[in-house]
Amino acid sequence: MKTMKVRGRSARRALKAWRRDGGAMRMQTLALSVALVLSQLLGALAPTAAHAATGDTAYFYNDTSGDVGPFNAKTFGAYQRTDDASASGVAYCMDGELEGPGLGKVTYTCEGDADTVLGYIVANGYPNQTTIGGRALSAGEARAVTQMAIWCHRGYDLGKQGLSGEKLDLYELGVGLCREAEAYEASGGASLRCGTVWFATADRQRMLLTSVPTGGVELVKSSSNHEVTDGNGSYSLAGAVYTVYSDEACTQAVATITTDADGRGSVVGLRAGSYWARETTPASGYALSRDVITLSVEAGRTTKATATDAPQTNPLGLVLAKADAETGEASPLGAASLAGAEFEVRYYAGQYDEGGLPEDATRTWTVTTGEDGTADLSSATGDELYRDASGNAVVPLGTVAIRETRAPEGYKASVGTFVTHVTAEGTSERVSTYAAPTVSEQVRRGDLELVKAESGSMRRLAGVPFRITSATTGESHVIVTDENGQAGTAASWNAHTSRTNANDSAAEGSWDASAGVWFSGAAGSRGTAPDDSKGALPYDTYTVEELPCTANEGLRLVSATVKVSRDATTVDLGTVDDDEGPRIATTLTGKGGEHLAEAAGKVTLTDEVAYENLVPGQEYELSGTLVDRGTGEAVTDGDGSPVTAKTKLVPKLSSGKAKVTFELDASGLAGRSVVAFEELSQGGTTVAAHADVDDGGQTVLFPRIGTTATDAEDGSHEAAADGDVTITDEVVYENLVPGKEYELAGTLMDRETGEAVTGADGRAVTSTTRLTPESGSGTAEVTFSFDGSALAGRTVVAFETLSLGGREYAAHADLSDQGQTVTFPSIRTTACDASDGDKVIDAAPGQKVTDTVAYSNLVPGATYRLTGRLVDRDSGKELATAEAEIAPESATGTAEVAFDVDGSGLEGGSLVCTEELSRDGKVVAAHADLSDEGQTVSLPGIHTTATDAEDGDHEATASERVRITDRVEWSGLVAGREYTVSGTLVDGETGDPVRDGDGTPVTASATFTADATSGSTDVTFEFDGSSLAGRDVVAFETITHEGKTVATHADLEDEGQTVSITEAPPETPNEEESKGGEGLPQTGDNGVHVAAIAGLCAAAGLSLAGAKALRRHAAHDESEMRIERGPESGPDPLRGGEDDE
Repeated sequence: MKTMKVRGRSARRALKAWRRDGGAMRMQTLALSVALVLSQLLGALAPTAAHAATGDTAYFYNDTSGDVGPFNAKTFGAYQRTDDASASGVAYCMDGELEGPGLGKVTYTCEGDADTVLGYIVANGYPNQTTIGGRALSAGEARAVTQMAIWCHRGYDLGKQGLSGEKLDLYELGVGLCREAEAYEASGGASLRCGTVWFATADRQRMLLTSVPTGGVELVKSSSNHEVTDGNGSYSLAGAVYTVYSDEACTQAVATITTDADGRGSVVGLRAGSYWARETTPASGYALSRDVITLSVEAGRTTKATATDAPQTNPLGLVLAKADAETGEASPLGAASLAGAEFEVRYYAGQYDEGGLPEDATRTWTVTTGEDGTADLSSATGDELYRDASGNAVVPLGTVAIRETRAPEGYKASVGTFVTHVTAEGTSERVSTYAAPTVSEQVRRGDLELVKAESGSMRRLAGVPFRITSATTGESHVIVTDENGQAGTAASWNAHTSRTNANDSAAEGSWDASAGVWFSGAAGSRGTAPDDSKGALPYDTYTVEELPCTANEGLRLVSATVKVSRDATTVDLGTVDDDEGPRIATTLTGKGGEHLAEAAGKVTLTDEVAYENLVPGQEYELSGTLVDRGTGEAVTDGDGSPVTAKTKLVPKLSSGKAKVTFELDASGLAGRSVVAFEELSQGGTTVAAHADVDDGGQTVLFPRIGTTATDAEDGSHEAAADGDVTITDEVVYENLVPGKEYELAGTLMDRETGEAVTGADGRAVTSTTRLTPESGSGTAEVTFSFDGSALAGRTVVAFETLSLGGREYAAHADLSDQGQTVTFPSIRTTACDASDGDKVIDAAPGQKVTDTVAYSNLVPGATYRLTGRLVDRDSGKELATAEAEIAPESATGTAEVAFDVDGSGLEGGSLVCTEELSRDGKVVAAHADLSDEGQTVSLPGIHTTATDAEDGDHEATASERVRITDRVEWSGLVAGREYTVSGTLVDGETGDPVRDGDGTPVTASATFTADATSGSTDVTFEFDGSSLAGRDVVAFETITHEGKTVATHADLEDEGQTVSITEAPPETPNEEESKGGEGLPQTGDNGVHVAAIAGLCAAAGLSLAGAKALRRHAAHDESEMRIERGPESGPDPLRGGEDDE
């Protein structure tokens, strides 16, 4: 508004001058000619909002009754397209001296968009605006102002027509709009594409057809959780539809934006103004966003907008459920358990069927079933879980494959892989498409058999009943010996389905040796149907008790305990008689005599077998098999064969001990327990056995440890590389022998080099802790405290070993294990002048410094905050602060922090940018080295020394020619750049400029190219100092670059800048001077001042010009404009409107 007033006053002063020299009369004549030409335009236009294209054709006419404010439309012009009488068809004359459209019969062709200035005038003039220059106008007034602004730009200035009153005011507004448009172009303003230029013939006016100023919107959409979506084909940014509305309530839709695969979409042709966009169709795999995006569209520009959408995920819940295969219920049979089953859960980022699963899973977890037979991922181990924005564990869209790796106690492991899918559903962030599979498992079933004989004679006894009772459920059934004294539970002996359990209620005499037997394995009425393909006895411990009958009358009744632990295996109880036969007991140990062994490549286990009741001197054979306590299956060696061992035994006494040695590849047994089953045989017949999976003496444990290393400060996997670092490594152990003292020894390793991390003392960073566990499984902590100031940008991994008595039993040393890893982020910074990228800023207000921060070892997708301080290197004073938030897509990258600083008073100084990188309020990296030149920007400084050019001191003699040299010493400049040093002499007492003999200030300047960052340049002042005797003069200096001040030195108190002017010593006149008069002008001299001659010439010229400007004009209304005639060869401007009548 202030600018418009200034322009208005300037225009009024110019108009007054034109009126005085006759310009007004000439302008009136010229205006009349233009108006007559414009009056030839005819036609009527229909509304059209479309932006014309090059090559389109149209017709125009002058609406002589049109509204152009105080002007006459017939002579001023009010042009329309003949097919558009609305505001869309408004047209303007561009060439006032040429003929008009001519009854609308002349074909005009579109030449293309108007230039930047004309487009600005149309965008800010009629019909797009009626408030111009801060003044609210009528439509006709706004139209007239717009026309005059166009003429002004085209060099056709109505200001010379002698306008007055309201017309003059509107003219000034038109000039102001023109100058505003030209300033917009000069500042680099973009074309607003608001208006098209139309051409007919060279002798007719070009027309400017207005159009609505429009802009566009470019929307960039991204995922709010890159960890979930990156690399996952189930998610696509393509196809999201955003509807653009013209009202904040989002009811008036005006356009749509559809995103491509990169999440980008755009729309053009929107009128300048405010809009609101909301997602109406989500992209594949994403939730529908409810956010409303506010858009401000500017003419000729593309507004940038961003949006983030949450990916659809399935909240973690039940992963799987186990059930007994026979009952279909989550209840185990016999002494078996559904708890403790381990499953490998593999997640694949994408939708795959079982046959097309990729070789490597995206993430893998291990889950363990609880007592109810279910497992969920909340307690999973392995890779990190996916989480949503609230931190809740989720599963992204994709494929989940589940495979059992360890069966629970008493069950056979399930076979195959269970594949299920998480798919998109609806538009909300959470989906429920994961179907947890139910994994049915078959309990291990076995059988037993025996022979009943009389002691001594070994006569076999028929019809002897034996009751078999489950120790877990109490279920019991009776078997009876046949005519050979044999009895058994196997279906191959008697089918389970044949007269099942018929002997349970039968009395002596009606017992049936051929009746089958079947244990349901469940307490109460719940049971399972007999199945001849399986063993009769579920996994359990049973008591076999001989019942009294006629056949064994008088004999000692025998009872035994047997455990059924192996599937499809018959336990042979041998011959049951009155005497007590051979017995064995076993003790299995590893090296060192402990019930522990390391899960290494080659392991030796020794089973010490204690025997009794053997016949001395006879040969026996001990046969051992190693069994996995968890599965009940035989342990296999590297080639897949069962691990067994045998030894011959010829005892000297009936009781003694013997050793059976097992050698095996145990590399896959970490966390497992193995039990030695032994059989004592003679002549191929088993005479004793010991096969109890719960016997601790028969068992060797293979310990396993896993570690999770975190920063002790907050439990995260990131730490700051400073002098006091503490890392806590939580070690999870299992399969230890309780009550013994173990040692955990940890070493921090450099992931990149694989070497041990060293502290400031050069020694490896290690730590040990001792533990005496109360149970076989648990956790312990190993703490590392050290100077980690040299670890910025590095990643450390905690290696741990578990030992007992100096012998190592377990280790965890995996450089790729994220759980064992702690990263130390690193940042380095480079500061520069934001305006041109160099290392120098000006010692002036409004300076901007950009600090480019290069970071490494960050967690992609996490949110970090950069906090910067701009510090004066000399004083340490903080001058500015700035922050930036980053969410890196990769571990390494750059970010910028922008500082605003006032450089005043800091000449010659250096500013250093220091940065801190934090995550969740914790500083994880810093760079604050005041001596780092990369972090530093400098400010130019100058110091000056003014001296008498004649002798180099600070005194000069008052004379008509005084020469002072000011040596300007500068620093902090950019080598190779051109500068100008400009000096002014000021009075040391008043501070006013020293003036030369002609009254002009005494100044001097020198231009130089800096060959280094510091140096010096001389500036010499030469002036008439004859009147300055007794005064001090001070040299003020300023250095500029491309017109911009970069340094100043102006100190009245600086003696180095000061030169004292002293009186000239008196001189003795010589003979010639004493004669006098020779130098004075003589009477009759013809010397005439050049200035006087120039003035006379100018006056004469102006008079001649004024005379030529005066001409007669037709008698028209004095209040209307007069337009000069065009070229002699052109149309008669006085007839310009005749065709319109």
